[in-house]
Amino acid sequence: MPGRIDRSIEGSGRIRFALFTVAAVLLASLAFNVILLRRGSSPTDRGTAPLDAGAPAAESAPGDRRPSLPAASSIADGARRPIDPGPARAGDSASGAIPGAAGLPATKPVATEPTRPAPLQTDPLPSPQPSEMPEGGLPGRATDAPTQPGTGGSVPPAPPATAIAPPRPQTPPAAPAGSGASNPAEKPAEKPAPEVDPTEDRTPPSLSLFRFDPPEVKDGGVATLTIQASDDLSGVVSVKGAVSSPGGTAVLPFEATGDGGGNFGVFVAQIAIPARAETGVWWVSNVYVLDRANNPLVANFGAATAPPGARLRVLSAESDSTPPEVRSLWVDKLTLSGGEKNGVRVEVRDDQSGVAAVRGAFQSPSKSAQVPFLCAAGADPAFWEGPVSIPANAECGRWTLQTLRVTDNAGNLALLTGLSPQMAGAEFVVAGGDCDSLPTSLERVDLSPVIVTNDAASGITITVGLSDEGHRAISISGWAAGPASTNGQVPRIFFSCARASNDPGAPWTGTISVPQYAAKGIWRIGLVRLQDKSLTFRDYTPASPVLAQAWFEVR
Repeated sequence: MPGRIDRSIEGSGRIRFALFTVAAVLLASLAFNVILLRRGSSPTDRGTAPLDAGAPAAESAPGDRRPSLPAASSIADGARRPIDPGPARAGDSASGAIPGAAGLPATKPVATEPTRPAPLQTDPLPSPQPSEMPEGGLPGRATDAPTQPGTGGSVPPAPPATAIAPPRPQTPPAAPAGSGASNPAEKPAEKPAPEVDPTEDRTPPSLSLFRFDPPEVKDGGVATLTIQASDDLSGVVSVKGAVSSPGGTAVLPFEATGDGGGNFGVFVAQIAIPARAETGVWWVSNVYVLDRANNPLVANFGAATAPPGARLRVLSAESDSTPPEVRSLWVDKLTLSGGEKNGVRVEVRDDQSGVAAVRGAFQSPSKSAQVPFLCAAGADPAFWEGPVSIPANAECGRWTLQTLRVTDNAGNLALLTGLSPQMAGAEFVVAGGDCDSLPTSLERVDLSPVIVTNDAASGITITVGLSDEGHRAISISGWAAGPASTNGQVPRIFFSCARASNDPGAPWTGTISVPQYAAKGIWRIGLVRLQDKSLTFRDYTPASPVLAQAWFEVR
């Protein structure tokens, strides 16, 4: 009996010991979980927020791309906390795969580009070619087709502006490198397309119709060319161009007239076909269209690419397609002083229609000045002669014949340049006078106001200060260039200046007329051309210090 009691007591003790052990294990597990919970919510652990209701999440450390844990108040009871993968290690996938899961595919879905229709491919239309500018900035070659004035050639050194520039609108600084950069392994978000501002016109005009009436004429006749042009906002203001002969040796420029005030405008030009003109199909070879916001459209066509309606058939019983032939030319004096006159003589032949005009220009040693001349037929129709007037302040040195243009009565043109062999002996030397010893130069350019709106047409006064000891300046002109149109071509506003008073030392002033709907943004003075009594041109561009701050803003 006592043995049974002892065994019963021993069994009860074992049961108590087992229960005590289980309770101890449960208490230890509970304590361990509490410790882990407190460590996970510690404010010093990985920059996460403490478990205080309403406490904001701490900012991530610089360079740490890992997302911070949300505040405790944003986690519902029983919800799982996001797993912090820890610092990135070499070899880890950047596409969303779990670190260490080698060979497993990325769980992050790959974004795909939406399919877009390809833009309509059209032949690009080259910008209007400016006159070729030799060193010094003077036009070196003229063309029959209408062109937009050029930017000039090399820029002579100019003194820095001495006037205090007016306050300018501040442009936002460029974002520093690396700011806002995302993970380089991730594809950057696609930028949204820029919104079209309905209060500005950056769209060039478009052409919709050409028509010759009648479509066929005899030489010596006149055809009416009708061109329909449209513009989305400001309206078309001018249409110019040229018609070329089948062989391209004759070019007839035109300037159409019409009303472009609305979205659609009809412009008309009278095309006079010369007598003995070349037989065949003539065509509109180029068109220059400008809207009222100064957005240009330049279209160049070949004989095979001219649009429907832009061709005119010409019939001629004595078709002439051959340009005149220049056989020789010379000058009367090989050496002379400034202020004197020279003479030029040209021997020229034409096989059918006869010579109609001979003109050209001599160029100064620095290529910054030109002296034009016009010849008339002599007693012998094969020889043409004309005077060359040398300015009193002409540059000293060797003057050479730069261009010679000879046309016949059928409109065919022969154009010679300084490289033509017939031009080799056409030169003279200016050895007397002051040799342009007092050159005129640009000192300052001021604009007022520097901020305008395009709600209505407005004007900006441009004031130009010169260094002109001899008071020899005779003209100042130039243009301002604005933000590019949608076709990539730059709108320009041309201006000219005059002396503000009878005082030779007074500044020159002019007006830059900013049209309604002008492109918003920065407009810069792209060229200032200065000409003095020696007929020397000096061109200044934004590369010149005097024009570095010559800009205004359209809002």
